[in-house]
Amino acid sequence: MKSIPEDKEEELVEELLVQAFILAELKGKNKMKKLTTIALGALMSLNFACMVDRPYDDVPSEDIQYELLHISFSNSTDEEVDVGGGSLMGDIGEIKNIDNPATIGGFHDEEYTSLEVIMHNRKGAAMVMLSIFGGVNHEDLVPGSVHQFIPNTANRDGLSVEALVCSGDGAPGDWSYDDISNLVRVDVENTEIPGQRRLNFTTYTEDDVATGHVDIIAE
Repeated sequence: MKSIPEDKEEELVEELLVQAFILAELKGKNKMKKLTTIALGALMSLNFACMVDRPYDDVPSEDIQYELLHISFSNSTDEEVDVGGGSLMGDIGEIKNIDNPATIGGFHDEEYTSLEVIMHNRKGAAMVMLSIFGGVNHEDLVPGSVHQFIPNTANRDGLSVEALVCSGDGAPGDWSYDDISNLVRVDVENTEIPGQRRLNFTTYTEDDVATGHVDIIAE
């Protein structure tokens, strides 16, 4: 089981802020306003990020199979994106054989989307945080497309997806394990709801494989 050292917390926060500055520069207009909203969105994504410890009173008892949480998804652009259902399956750290509905939160800007896919059952909690550089409405994320991404912080031009996985035997936010995926696969398909796409994802770390989906509605 991995602990999360303080220096790693600082590095992850710095990385999010660096991403915000890069995205602001890419905008080329209203830079200060966009920088503020992106930076705030990046920090908002830390609500359940792996380095954060948050107190929760409603840890599920042994007879509760899962609990859907109330977390937020926000937009900082006129291009409205909403999230529907989600799921999480597989193994993340010591939480094995996950097969649960998931709650989706996160943040969307025109060129960046963060999706937090979180499940909570009697074993504990687990999360996959997807960072979509290029945004969830990128022209390449169309139904029928299949993508594979290897993290490359030096080159995030176009569409790039990275993933951070976390788990713990308590409530969401009380993480005792985290890792960065070395490969992320994304398959896009339509759902029965008009205008809704389903992003099926698979994350691969050195030890674990996790799968799941997020339903996206763009207005």
